[in-house]
Amino acid sequence: MGLVPRSSRAAAPIQGRETLRVQIRHAAKERANTPWHFRVVASLSLVLSLAIMFGYVMTEVRHPAFLARVPAGMMEMLDALPGWALAARACGIAASLAGAALLFMRSRHAYTAFLVIVLALAIGTSGEQSLALPDTMRSSGMIATKLANWGIALAFLTYAHWMRIRSVLI
Repeated sequence: MGLVPRSSRAAAPIQGRETLRVQIRHAAKERANTPWHFRVVASLSLVLSLAIMFGYVMTEVRHPAFLARVPAGMMEMLDALPGWALAARACGIAASLAGAALLFMRSRHAYTAFLVIVLALAIGTSGEQSLALPDTMRSSGMIATKLANWGIALAFLTYAHWMRIRSVLI
């Protein structure tokens, strides 16, 4: 019951040159439907991700020339962060690079990567707030930097969501 006899099943189409031509036409049409701002935002995402990754690596290897430009108290705060906050920081930084790459590939999973960044930022921020931060880490410049981080992360998340709704990310 409910089974279709073999003789009445339609034969599967043979994959060949015609399918390749259709795929090429489809890819050209998709490229034409990509908004002009998409490549600009994807490039900006990649540049910011690489800058964030560079800063992370330099703080982890404790490069003296880089640490000379780090605000006072920053390395002490990073050393005092709980393990779960450091893990969230590392995951967020890795997700930023993945999100930029997925955005360039027009993958719908870019949204998920940017969501991971926002969640990691929330966890990392709560880890920072659990510490007794020195006054240098509570300055208006550090608060502005933290707000900029949140703004950029939320902007990329919103943009990826918008592009997913418009079927630019597939």
